[in-house]
Amino acid sequence: MNRQGDWPQATVGSGQHAADSTEDDRVGEQPESWQKTLQECVVFGVLFKALMADLSALKKLPLKLSYHLLFEELSRWAEQRHHQLRRRLREQGCILVNSERLDQFYRIELKYGGYLQEALYSIELVRAECEQQIRIWLMQRGGKSW
Repeated sequence: MNRQGDWPQATVGSGQHAADSTEDDRVGEQPESWQKTLQECVVFGVLFKALMADLSALKKLPLKLSYHLLFEELSRWAEQRHHQLRRRLREQGCILVNSERLDQFYRIELKYGGYLQEALYSIELVRAECEQQIRIWLMQRGGKSW
């Protein structure tokens, strides 16, 4: 199972420089901590959106018990973590411009070091990491291994 630190690095390509200066050796190179923060931000953003979509679908089903509170608390945690990571990215000099889901990848457009860049993340890896984050969240609250 892939953990955050074990992911292959995202494909990051440089776009055009946002300022009027020449290209230098920084193009395509980001500190590892910056890439890790971006990766986590993508995971928690997807997790939050997926939880909200699943909660909406769950509300339509006739169930014996209500799981709404569980989903709402988990989604609130994911949303807060996502916003913390976005703030950290801004502190690290990265501004997220746009994100979209393609067939097999999440495409993130960002501005870093004055350059417009793109990062691609595998949907399968992001989904696996979302599930891992849910297990971590559950273990923190229940102390059991899932």
